[in-house]
Amino acid sequence: MYFKMMNILFFFSFTFMYFSFLSFFSSEVMWLDYSIMKLMTVGIKMEMILDWISLSFLSCVLFISGCVFLFSTEYMEGEKKDRFIILMLLFVISMCLVILSGNIIFILLGWDGLGLVSFVLVIYYQNFKALNAGMITILSNRIGDVGLLLSIGLLIKMGDWSFNFMEMNKLLFFMLMLACITKSAQIPFSAWLPAAMAAPTPVSALVHSSTLVTAGVFLMIRLNSNNEFIFILFLLSSGTMLLGGLSANWEMDLKKIVALSTLSQIGMMMFSCSLGLFIISYFHLVVHAFFKSMMFLCVGILIHSKMSQDLRFYGGTKDLSPMVNSGISISGLALMGLPFMSGYYSKDMILEKFMEGGISSIMIMIVLFSLGMTSAYLMRMVLMGLSLVNFGVVNGLNLNTGFMMKSVFFLSFMGVMSGAMMSWFILSPCVIIISKLEKILGLSWISFGLWMSLVMGSLGNLLKSLNSFMVSLWFMQSVSSNNLIKNSITGDNAFFLDRSWGEKMGPQGVFGVTFKLSKMFDIFRSKTLWLFLLSSVGWSIIFIF
Repeated sequence: MYFKMMNILFFFSFTFMYFSFLSFFSSEVMWLDYSIMKLMTVGIKMEMILDWISLSFLSCVLFISGCVFLFSTEYMEGEKKDRFIILMLLFVISMCLVILSGNIIFILLGWDGLGLVSFVLVIYYQNFKALNAGMITILSNRIGDVGLLLSIGLLIKMGDWSFNFMEMNKLLFFMLMLACITKSAQIPFSAWLPAAMAAPTPVSALVHSSTLVTAGVFLMIRLNSNNEFIFILFLLSSGTMLLGGLSANWEMDLKKIVALSTLSQIGMMMFSCSLGLFIISYFHLVVHAFFKSMMFLCVGILIHSKMSQDLRFYGGTKDLSPMVNSGISISGLALMGLPFMSGYYSKDMILEKFMEGGISSIMIMIVLFSLGMTSAYLMRMVLMGLSLVNFGVVNGLNLNTGFMMKSVFFLSFMGVMSGAMMSWFILSPCVIIISKLEKILGLSWISFGLWMSLVMGSLGNLLKSLNSFMVSLWFMQSVSSNNLIKNSITGDNAFFLDRSWGEKMGPQGVFGVTFKLSKMFDIFRSKTLWLFLLSSVGWSIIFIF
């Protein structure tokens, strides 16, 4: 079953890649429109956009999905039923619907599909931790769904929900931006992204590379709009970059480190969108998808072999598994933005455009510091694998990973070459006027991050005081979990809400009113003679006066 789906996904991936090249070089866009029904003046239509952006990203999603299905043949071999593969297919189909949709109605279908299926996949391992993570994930995403629903309501007055006829006012842009930042886990909705690591590793590779978290970035690229509220996105995305980079340096969970690196990179994509660099943001979105999925699959091989996610248990893996360690190193170097790796072409372009725009020095330092922290946690992860220090009880690895390594090999080629190939095609020649100092700032901060990864190891006791603050994502996990709910229904709040107004205006109040009415009716029924005399006196008074 996995092999059949893998072959189908690879076939459609290469097919869409061919048509994306045709669309790019011919500069043509195909718009498919099918009318379903009409309500008064509002038409409900199924619209699909077939341009080089949607086709190339669809090809990327299907290629990564095919590699993940190949990886799952061995990783999920203990699963007897086809529940996992069906859920993964629904997940990919929902993302395809988001990519191809030409109006907000059908984007909402794919959007809700991603949220619902992601919840089922996060709680796939049915335990308390997975259920808690699933609830945080789906409830955080529902906030963004409200923004998308309100934007649909605002578009009714235009008589069409299509991107072609969308008049982007302030309120509409704010609602759509709310949907994008919740789906992309920007501050203050960042806590659900590391929590979603409770899902199986193949799901994490899809979620963090090309599907769930990238849906918000892709919608922002589709909107391609600048507004007064774009400054809010600028601040939130720069803060998210800093949050992901700093928190990953204190984390010991291997999957969460990679998840926090995704948080930092998604922040960089939204940051470039806030600067109006939508094509460069899309460029970084695609190349990041390849090397991030490769990193997740390599981490999945180690977890599958060691049955642990603790980073301290992976010392010396360079001798036991050189191929896996090489895959992590390649993806890490690409993620740092090392020259001529795939991540270099997109990240360097974003930094140069950013510095060319004359932004304040404080924001430049925040972005560069985030870049340095990316290098620090990646070098920390790579050095832990290269070192001989191992805190685990068992040092051996059970590396029966034929199909797993094939999927990593396919993605490693794209992780190295995708940046150069895409830069040749989609980036037109341009002149960027910056000083020599600004040109070398990016590489300087990468070197600073590598140095920091060595220094932070010797400052363990000094940095230990920040551990709870950093690991909890600046205490955002407490706000997003059920601790706030627990605190709100204990103590005095319980008396004022549950035992006073909540009871009087709720079930106890309704019961009291109905009980009094029933007693009054019982009195009238039992005293029929008195009721007759009282009514006679009443009617007599009416006739007299």
